[in-house]
Amino acid sequence: MKKNVIMATLILGVLINGWAIAYLALPFYYAVLLIAGLSLVIMTVIHERFVFLYAIAVSLVYGGFLTTYSFVNLKSQEVQLLYMYDHLLLTSFLLLYWILMNSIKKTGYENVELQRQVQLLQKYTGVTKLLTLTEFNEQAQWLLTSTERNKEEVWLVKIDIHFSNKRTKANLQEDIERLALQTIRQKFDLITSNNGLFTCYSKIRTLKAHNK
Repeated sequence: MKKNVIMATLILGVLINGWAIAYLALPFYYAVLLIAGLSLVIMTVIHERFVFLYAIAVSLVYGGFLTTYSFVNLKSQEVQLLYMYDHLLLTSFLLLYWILMNSIKKTGYENVELQRQVQLLQKYTGVTKLLTLTEFNEQAQWLLTSTERNKEEVWLVKIDIHFSNKRTKANLQEDIERLALQTIRQKFDLITSNNGLFTCYSKIRTLKAHNK
């Protein structure tokens, strides 16, 4: 809830700032609107590590332009004050948009991380009973350790499906998965499937004869 309030506040701040630039119509406000519009595109495209540097660079360059223009043309203090307001509006617009972008990207990164963690915690893929790759690897480690301790054998079966036709490949994979699930032995067989690679561990008990 707090993040939503912050996000909404930042968006509202950017909109109000842009509206103020157009409504107040300070000197060079057409140029400010153009710079702000281009900055929206540029700050969205460039790498995030350069966004803040871009915002500061634009603010400094524009401030330097206003200062030079003011002194060269001997503008009055009242006009110089308007230039300061003009520069302040552009700077605040860029900084607010920079903060907004950081908040959006941070939320995106958090969502990706949460999805990754959910996938790691999942035991089964989708609606099937096939193990996820992570769960398969974890159970396989336990199975291998158990079979080594109990002097048993494990068979590893891999089926790699190669078809240029994606529909045919998907249908064949579904058929193999369905057949495998019908013949699986609980606590003895582990099955997973990932991008056309079907993998199965099957434990077979071996009996050894002891000579008296």
